[in-house]
Amino acid sequence: MKDVELDEDALDAALDVIGRTGARRTQIGYLDDNVPVGEPNWYAYAQFHGTRIAAEHHVGPVEAVEALARKLIAGGRCTHCGKTITLGGDDPGLCRWTRQGKKWVRGCQATHHERAHPVTDEELQRTFDRVVAQHQVALDKLAETD
Repeated sequence: MKDVELDEDALDAALDVIGRTGARRTQIGYLDDNVPVGEPNWYAYAQFHGTRIAAEHHVGPVEAVEALARKLIAGGRCTHCGKTITLGGDDPGLCRWTRQGKKWVRGCQATHHERAHPVTDEELQRTFDRVVAQHQVALDKLAETD
């Protein structure tokens, strides 16, 4: 078999996002050694919630792993914004993921790091005071049951 050129960024990104979905035991291979090189015969498998998910008959190992990654993330729920994940389009009701180098990046990422206004010291203090008060109430209830 001749050497296969790999897009290592695409491979790293796909394996990373497969792991982020919770899928385990990813396997990449060639379905049949008797098929000419370049024929679509590469596969990628992973265990996902007890089910084996497969992407088969791809022209290379990177294409197989990318197809598996896309199959696992498309239509899933973004754990950050709660929207359904899409891999294309600009529907504001969906979270559009794109591959950027060695990572898949969620579309909602920028909105989680930006605020319309900076947090003031007073806001931080109010939040801190509220959390402390909530914990004190819980401690008081615990003390009452002893």
